[in-house]
Amino acid sequence: MGNFFVLIGFIGFCWGISGLIKSFHKKKTRKRPLLILGAAFIVMAIGFANVQPSNSASSSEVKIQSEKKVETKKEKQGNNRKAQEEKQKQEDERKAQEERQKQEEINQKTIDATNKLAQAEASPTNENYQAALTAIQAIPNGNQDLSNRLVVVDSTIKANEAAEQQRQQQAAAQAQQQNNEQVVYIAPDHGTKYHLNPNCSGLNNANSVVSMPLSEALAKGYTLCKRG
Repeated sequence: MGNFFVLIGFIGFCWGISGLIKSFHKKKTRKRPLLILGAAFIVMAIGFANVQPSNSASSSEVKIQSEKKVETKKEKQGNNRKAQEEKQKQEDERKAQEERQKQEEINQKTIDATNKLAQAEASPTNENYQAALTAIQAIPNGNQDLSNRLVVVDSTIKANEAAEQQRQQQAAAQAQQQNNEQVVYIAPDHGTKYHLNPNCSGLNNANSVVSMPLSEALAKGYTLCKRG
């Protein structure tokens, strides 16, 4: 509205100036052009008075809109930051939960391996050794302390096996020696039995009795007489 008054005032002002110039040339009265100029000036003043508040209002509105945009941007940035922080928090919690579960698994497997290793230490057999070895290998990243203890069990088993083998060899050698030294009695012409006692009733009908080492009698196919 203020712009309209300014435009009308400007037109009136131009009209008044034109009338005033004509009055100078034609030497007519200047009252009417002056009145028109005065009225045009008043209308323009009213128009400018209305335009300025309008411009001021527009400027204020622009300022408000700008402030709103800034606030909206800050709010959006704040929301994005909160969302990012929440996402990071959830990721940290997930990793922490995975770490707790992993540690619980390690603890449980370590307990199981420790129990089986203790059994292998108390009774060092190949079966118990294998059970302990499998349990230790199941521990994530292993357990050096338990592995070192298992090495001792393995050494004990091998030492026991070597001692048992030596004992069996000694027993076999001793038995062989006893067989070689023990004297038995046979009747060459009467049966295929050997006798521990020369007076055994199984030799009563023999024409002759011969003594020889047990190993020789066994080598010739003689078997023990049930009566001795």
